[in-house]
Amino acid sequence: MITLLELILEEQKEGKIHIILDNARYYHAQDVKIFLEENPRIVLHFMPPYSPNLNIIERLWKILKREVVYNKFYLKFNDFRKAVINFFENKIWMQEKFDKILKDNFQIMKPGFSASYLG
Repeated sequence: MITLLELILEEQKEGKIHIILDNARYYHAQDVKIFLEENPRIVLHFMPPYSPNLNIIERLWKILKREVVYNKFYLKFNDFRKAVINFFENKIWMQEKFDKILKDNFQIMKPGFSASYLG
């Protein structure tokens, strides 16, 4: 993680750098925290826990599972492997039927509604 952050700093010479991440444990490692203290230009923003709908890669895995895994049986591992490779090489996730899954069309809840809903 630190190597990645160093590369980002090399590419982005000035200004704040905001990075949005999931809550993987290695982002919270002590070495990473020390690095961030020494490099205050980098600000990490973490997505809420258990929010796969906000993580675009989780949406892609959902499509992969739907197209390659669900209701399918592969007698040999190599057949499964070929199906996964085909999914990525032929960009199956880019088919029109998946447009809504991979779009960033989030609903924004008004704070007043959220507060009254929570009681």
